[in-house]
Amino acid sequence: MSLVETAPELAVLVEKLRKICGPEHVSVAEPDRIAYARDMWPRSLIRQRAGFVDHPPDAIVWPADPQQVSQVVKLASSEGLPVIPFGAGSGVCAGTLADHGGVLVDLKRLKRVEIQPEDNLLVVEAGVIGENLERELNRQGWTLGHFPSSIYCSTVGGWLAARSAGQCSSRYGKIEDLVRSLTFVDAQGEIHSTPFCPPGYSPWSLDPLVVGSEGTLGIIVSAALVVRPLAEQRWLRGYKFPSLKSGLQAMRLMLRRGLRPSVVRLYDEFDTVIAKTAPDEDIREPLLGGLGKKMARPFMGLLTRSLRRALMSPRLLNRATGLLPGVA
Repeated sequence: MSLVETAPELAVLVEKLRKICGPEHVSVAEPDRIAYARDMWPRSLIRQRAGFVDHPPDAIVWPADPQQVSQVVKLASSEGLPVIPFGAGSGVCAGTLADHGGVLVDLKRLKRVEIQPEDNLLVVEAGVIGENLERELNRQGWTLGHFPSSIYCSTVGGWLAARSAGQCSSRYGKIEDLVRSLTFVDAQGEIHSTPFCPPGYSPWSLDPLVVGSEGTLGIIVSAALVVRPLAEQRWLRGYKFPSLKSGLQAMRLMLRRGLRPSVVRLYDEFDTVIAKTAPDEDIREPLLGGLGKKMARPFMGLLTRSLRRALMSPRLLNRATGLLPGVA
């Protein structure tokens, strides 16, 4: 039974949580419980749009530091309540849904950032939003080199918990390649800091277990990560290959020979058209570019309907795309 259905027990819990985090950093308000009842899992988004709220937490807390996280977990453990770590809610696998109620711990107040330039290290707390972190690093001449597609709406703690990759992983590595030590709170509320570990990890390091554990082994509260000097120049180049197979082979040869460009990305025929389309341009125009705008206008509706069907058969779509005018 959810604590929300047992008002006296909930009131006692809330009072204890407020003593830990402060009155303004604990909520059992209906709008907050609804807002935290989903992440970006498509099914939960659809359900909420239809008016269903399936998995609201009993309470939401915003701790300010690892010590408060520890106290919250100890309290929840003593009460037999689930604890749900929450970064920015950008996950797409329902990892933050409170299936059995419990206390949701939003970590965004943990936002300390410390650069140690002599060691090329960054000590950062789990609640820092990725885009804000990268901007601050760039301002001081550094980069983490980690650019997941969710960088605007995900946190460092989420990256570590989900073992994330980024757009520039071919050069800088995935998040587990950047970790040198972690601090996390286990299920009993104890705080653990792993020893500094060079690339490759030692046989006794807990980092490979905690990174990617999705919060099941503990709540990550901070980490030491490798940073690198911000590049002074960038070169952006694109190459066209006769087939996907030849493009893949070129990428294999490039990486085997030790070349590490920041981004190596291969597009199929249709994605190439999309990539070459200006942000304010209708995707249908380049597909009919050889006809001219006036002649192409009558075909727009037909093309729209055709694209909907063609997107269900990507192999056929790619073959057809190469035959259309204006796509060479």
